[in-house]
Amino acid sequence: MSNLTERRLLWRGRARFTVAALLCTTVLAGAVAAGGLMAARAAQDIPAAISIDAATTTWPTSFAAVVEAVKPAVVNVAVSKRVQLSPALQLQAQRQNGPMGDLQRRFGGQPGTGAPQAPTQHGVGSGFIVDPAGYIVTNNHVAGDADEITVTLSDGTTYDAVVIGTDPKTDVALLKINAPKPLPYVQFGDSKAARVGDWVLAIGDPFGLGGTVTAGIISANGRDIGAG
Repeated sequence: MSNLTERRLLWRGRARFTVAALLCTTVLAGAVAAGGLMAARAAQDIPAAISIDAATTTWPTSFAAVVEAVKPAVVNVAVSKRVQLSPALQLQAQRQNGPMGDLQRRFGGQPGTGAPQAPTQHGVGSGFIVDPAGYIVTNNHVAGDADEITVTLSDGTTYDAVVIGTDPKTDVALLKINAPKPLPYVQFGDSKAARVGDWVLAIGDPFGLGGTVTAGIISANGRDIGAG
C-alpha cells in the first residue's frame, strides 16, 4: 500500500471519530439540558425546606428544677383489701361454725382451726396532692375499693386516708388526709393548650423508695383507641 493510500485511510478514520465525538457531545448536552429543565419543573412542585430557628427554640437541658418543685406534692399510696371468700370457702366456714363443726373439733375429726379467714391483698401506687387541705388524686384501680389506705409524704410522714370519690371510667380516685398544716400541692393544667411534641414528665412514688422520674413527649392528642 502506497503512502498516499495510508494517509487517506488515516484521515477517514479520524474524520469518522471526530463526527462520532461531536454527535456524542451533542447528545450529552441535550440530555443535560433536558435534565436541567426537568429539575427546574420538579423544583416548582417541591415546597421550601422547613427550618428551625435555634435562637428562638428552647430545648431543656435539665428537668431538675421542675422535679424539685413538684416532688413534695408526690405521695405514696399503700392500700389493703380483704378479699371475699369463694362460695366453697363460705360453705366450709358455715359448717365449721355449726354443730357438726363443733363435734368434729371435739372428737378430732378435723383440726380445730376455726373458720377460714378472708385473705388480704396489698397494693401500692402514686398520688398527687392537689389541694393544701390534703386532697389527693390517685388511680381508682389502686384505692377505689380499698379497706385501708395509708399515704406517705415525701418527708416520710404517714397519714390514714379516706376515699372521697371515684371515677372508674377515667381510673381516677380522690382521697383525703388530715394534716396539721397546709400541704404543698400541684394544680391541674389546661389540656387544650397541650400540643403533640410537648415535653411530659412522669413523677411518681409507687414503691415508697423516694420517687422516680421519667421524661417523654406527647405522642397524640384526643386519640380514641377504643379501649373504653
